[in-house]
Amino acid sequence: MLPSLSGFIWQIVAGVVATGTVAILSYVFKSEIVRKWRRTKNYIFDSKVDINLTRVDRYSDPPTRSLDMRFFNELKQDIDEITFEGLSDDCLKVSIPGISTPIEVRIENEPSFDDPHGNSEKFELRVETQNSMTFGYRSDESLRTFERVASDISSRAEENFQGSPSTTFLTGTLFGQTPVTDGVIEDEDLEMRAVFKDSTLEMRFSDPRLLSRGIRKYFTPIQ
Repeated sequence: MLPSLSGFIWQIVAGVVATGTVAILSYVFKSEIVRKWRRTKNYIFDSKVDINLTRVDRYSDPPTRSLDMRFFNELKQDIDEITFEGLSDDCLKVSIPGISTPIEVRIENEPSFDDPHGNSEKFELRVETQNSMTFGYRSDESLRTFERVASDISSRAEENFQGSPSTTFLTGTLFGQTPVTDGVIEDEDLEMRAVFKDSTLEMRFSDPRLLSRGIRKYFTPIQ
């Protein structure tokens, strides 16, 4: 009886292992098919996605002068076809060809949490989209335009401070479908971290110049 019982148990174990293996392979195969289909569909139709972007340059000392029309006129020397939209409360609003939403440039001061007494402040130059802007999976010109313009504004704004920023980074919120990956992304080469949650993708780039490369790597179909 013992040999028969032992053989029977091994048959059950083998059956369970075989069933589990088939289930895992089926899941992987199905996931890959779904992934390729999503990439293909978004590539063919150049599906559109909305995104909010903010570049931040953080300074330890306050600005030596505010954002004003003189600063805007200086930007006109660096950025072709930039147009003035408004100026209030140290916030300059401009329009850039190729970007579907106005760009806001502002200086904000925040308490420094590095100071245990809360007596010091940090000052941030922010270049951000007023509303979400749209780009396609095959047409990311607006992303590259924002990346370039934000860099130009940042460079020009250094003249408003004493020295260079101590920290620079870019954050973004991507709304809607994400065609390539879900969950958490950690990419050391792109100095990027992203978290997918509640149908939005929160991104942070330690180097703002890597924005369009990161988007192209993770959020466009492989061409």
